[in-house]
Amino acid sequence: MPAVAKQIDQQPAARQQWRLPPPDPEGLQRLLVEMDRPLIDAAVRARLLRLQQFHGEAHIRLLIITITESEGNGDALIEPIVSAVSDIMKRRPEWPERGSEWLEAFDVVPLVPLLEVFRGLDAFADRELEHHYMISVGRRIGRTLAEKDAPPAPPVTNRVSKARRAIEQGLELLKHKGPHSTSPITRLAADRFGLSASECGQVINAAQLYGDKVWLVEKMSRAALFALSSSSLPESVRAAVERRLRAGEKMKAPEIAVLKKACSR
Repeated sequence: MPAVAKQIDQQPAARQQWRLPPPDPEGLQRLLVEMDRPLIDAAVRARLLRLQQFHGEAHIRLLIITITESEGNGDALIEPIVSAVSDIMKRRPEWPERGSEWLEAFDVVPLVPLLEVFRGLDAFADRELEHHYMISVGRRIGRTLAEKDAPPAPPVTNRVSKARRAIEQGLELLKHKGPHSTSPITRLAADRFGLSASECGQVINAAQLYGDKVWLVEKMSRAALFALSSSSLPESVRAAVERRLRAGEKMKAPEIAVLKKACSR
């Protein structure tokens, strides 16, 4: 019995450890003055006093900063916005810990206009509206933070097609081509571009024919370009292929070879 009596005597002390601190309206007002928010709505003040009891001054300070210092939300320190943002902070404590990323996420959430949308629906009681509004804001914040977590997209590189590259090489070689067949152009082609003597002639032919209309042939393969610009290709075949290219068709080297063969019959 003495042990039981001792246990009963200890129960009030145990309950005392979990008792909330009393409301501190003066402490709240000092904080609001410090944050340049001395005048607030009575409903918001009552909510902040309650949050002060449960979560302390640090929670209130970050709550006010989050709402009032995010872009376009300077006038959003109202109910149920205060309750909604506070609930998000309590449900997802890892989000506020992200510091500036947490604050920046609210820059893209128009808190007051979004609240007006929910009120305009006229579909929720007050407590339901607060709950659904909190979910909507939370989802938007979550998406924004998730985007920040996503790996950056690989840089877009402007890849030059092989056909365009061949024409560019041919145009460069033409600048150095002399009037005689003994011109050292093939040596330059080998040194600068690693081209063989036959490839040197092919890129020069391509440049002479399509240097001023690369757009027509740049989606072709290098082999198809060389087949099209070959000096042995009949002009009628070349004209037919160009018409098909203008129509958006894709022409490959074997197809050009078939057309050439058919023309020679």
